[in-house]
Amino acid sequence: MLVNRCRDIFKSVVFILFFLCTSFSFGQHKKSNGFYRLIDSADIYVSENPEIAQHFLDSIPEPVISNIEGQLAEYYQLKALVSDGLNEEAKKFHYFMLTLKYAKLEENYAIAGMASLELFYNTYINKNDTTAFKYLKDAKIYYTLDNNTNGLAEVMQMPAYVEFYKTNYKKSNQLIFEHLEDYMYALFMLSNNYTHLHDFKNAHKYLNLLKDLKNDNTISLSLHTSHLITAYNCLAEVHLERKAIDSAFYYLLKVRKTGKLMNNADRENHYTFFIN
Repeated sequence: MLVNRCRDIFKSVVFILFFLCTSFSFGQHKKSNGFYRLIDSADIYVSENPEIAQHFLDSIPEPVISNIEGQLAEYYQLKALVSDGLNEEAKKFHYFMLTLKYAKLEENYAIAGMASLELFYNTYINKNDTTAFKYLKDAKIYYTLDNNTNGLAEVMQMPAYVEFYKTNYKKSNQLIFEHLEDYMYALFMLSNNYTHLHDFKNAHKYLNLLKDLKNDNTISLSLHTSHLITAYNCLAEVHLERKAIDSAFYYLLKVRKTGKLMNNADRENHYTFFIN
């Protein structure tokens, strides 16, 4: 079903949000040997070219536990992000478990929060295991310790995302309106929920508000663009379901104009929609 593909797109967007909430500071290592610089280099390439990022990480010799002491949480987080970019789900889960282990040992609560959110997502959404909510609770604890308002906003939005995944779009909207701390993500979710409810008036209302955030210098431009790409793909999906081919094609073309900024899930779903 096409709705499953739209949910797949959401997976990548949520993953990006988790990543941004960690507030990395790779350029401020207490140690400056070449091994630590390899972590900085991997961070530069992890989003655009995970293969190159992997090369830098693999260049750190064993035992990494002593060669990059104090930065193991960041190291394994990057390993997980590389695995995500290469669509290696089992490895990604393994590396996020290690990320959480070392983030707790190093008291890096920002990364501990991000890893907990990702483990929640992977365990609940991918495996439908309700024990995953322990990770969500842990994420809230770690982000609170880190005074990470962005991370806490993401935690508060996860119940709405769960309802979206279960196709309970009205319930998802209700939960979003209760927690509007992350304004951009709220607009993003509302637009897509209303799209799937075939309420295009409200879908476009919140999509236009989302567009208006483009010049907000407090917001990541790449994340904002990712939200728009997903919203356009969801509109194309629903119009395809309604056999409104011209409307679907209109939104597919809007996505294509931002082709260089599409992640793997966006790109895969985009071409699937074109085929359909």
